[in-house]
Amino acid sequence: AQGGIIPLAFNSTQDNASYLFRDVRTKVKPIVKRTGIAFQVKIKGTGELIATAPETVDITKRGDVKKMEALINREVERRCRNAVARAKGLRSDVFGFGDKLHRTHPQVWRKIENRWEETFPYVNVDIQADFSLEHSGLLTRSLKIR
Repeated sequence: AQGGIIPLAFNSTQDNASYLFRDVRTKVKPIVKRTGIAFQVKIKGTGELIATAPETVDITKRGDVKKMEALINREVERRCRNAVARAKGLRSDVFGFGDKLHRTHPQVWRKIENRWEETFPYVNVDIQADFSLEHSGLLTRSLKIR
């Protein structure tokens, strides 16, 4: 899958490092219930930190690496939720949720196919990110996390 880079803010004023994605995999699971249609999106991958950063968190310590991974996961989930919300606002299923529903639940799709544009903005999309920090390309050993 595609990789990429996102900036990470370790305090409220600046981006101190960036995360370089590698081996990104996404699974989308449609969930059909009497109450409606939902999608579970799981994004998993590995990557590394790149750039320089302030010195206060030791990225050679497992506990600090876990904090970094939690920060990365929150940022990925936030960005994905924003992208889905924007697509819903435009009533444009650019991520192919309808296609996934069509392939896994064809009988349900046939019932809503003609009104998917109106239905899509109201479906629940749950996003879960699980990224791990393989190694660091940082020029310093530590990062400051607040």
